[in-house]
Amino acid sequence: MTVRVPKWLVWAAAALAVVGSIALAFAWGRSSGGDDPGGAAGRPAEAAVKEAVCSKPMAESATLETAFDDDIRAASAAKAHLEDAHQSEVPFFSEEQTDYQVAILECADLTDDGAAEMVVGLAAGASGRVFQWAIFSPDRDGNWFLAFDRTLIGASSLEIQGNSVAVRTATYGLDDPLCCPSGYKTSLVAYREGEFRVVSPTAPPPERLISIEEGTVTRLGLLRPLEVTPSQAVAAFGTPTAVSHYPDAACTYGWGDLGLKIVFANFGGGNPCGEAGRIGSFELIGSAAEQAGWHTAEGARVGSSSAALSRLYPGAVRSGEEMLLIDAPSPYGFDGTIDIATAFLADGEAKAYRFYIGAAGE
Repeated sequence: MTVRVPKWLVWAAAALAVVGSIALAFAWGRSSGGDDPGGAAGRPAEAAVKEAVCSKPMAESATLETAFDDDIRAASAAKAHLEDAHQSEVPFFSEEQTDYQVAILECADLTDDGAAEMVVGLAAGASGRVFQWAIFSPDRDGNWFLAFDRTLIGASSLEIQGNSVAVRTATYGLDDPLCCPSGYKTSLVAYREGEFRVVSPTAPPPERLISIEEGTVTRLGLLRPLEVTPSQAVAAFGTPTAVSHYPDAACTYGWGDLGLKIVFANFGGGNPCGEAGRIGSFELIGSAAEQAGWHTAEGARVGSSSAALSRLYPGAVRSGEEMLLIDAPSPYGFDGTIDIATAFLADGEAKAYRFYIGAAGE
């Protein structure tokens, strides 16, 4: 007996077979990656970043609604404690021009995502100098978040150069008045590998290492601190951004772009600013020190938590906002100890360090 199948049923079955084959091939392609080795065909496209409003009111709002203002307060508190000085609270965006005001505002796409970043520099004081600045980026909803900031470093200007922020800083010689620096240096901050970084100048880790052995600081970068003169420090770290010769027995060199300050001294009557000067102590402070990469051999950095420091230095002793990490017997012939490495804390983090050398040209 011959069974006759209607033509329409044959065509329907064929069509279903073709559709099934296509579906199977599609499923196989998704499971194996197909011709796309990264499996991109199976991933949804990333949503575009929404443009945020870049304006002075938004710069003020972003400063107060992110951690930027907290970073400024914490760094200022640590600096005051480090210098044993009274901290004066500076209000933000009041009607007094000596309080923090937006002095620099630049808007540009620094991350190549199609949405502009906001570069903000804050000035305070009668001079109107910028000592705090930040980069804010928009999130996918068009709200600003803090992407990078620098505290406690005087910037003469902030300029957009391509996709980088060029930070121009005044440099001073020994006799330069505050009004009239003898030169300037420029560093660059750019977006690299998912974050903003200082890309010029840069230094490998050994150049930012601090080593302490048997109660003596034996390394400051590539230098041996007991033997370093001011000219050798300048050769290693570049032209200083601040120099002062007060009191007469001391000479202080500061590199604000590195968060480094060195106090040279000579208690034997020699010139501490000349070849007779030797390091009495040095300090690391602020976000510039953190971004420069300064670290001890044990792993302490600016930004380390007090809990982390306690793990790194089990014998550390905390007193208020100071944490003594390392001490050593006094070398001056009397009982007691000398503080070799001390961390200065704010909000539970080390915002500054002081290291004692004690060479002082004696």
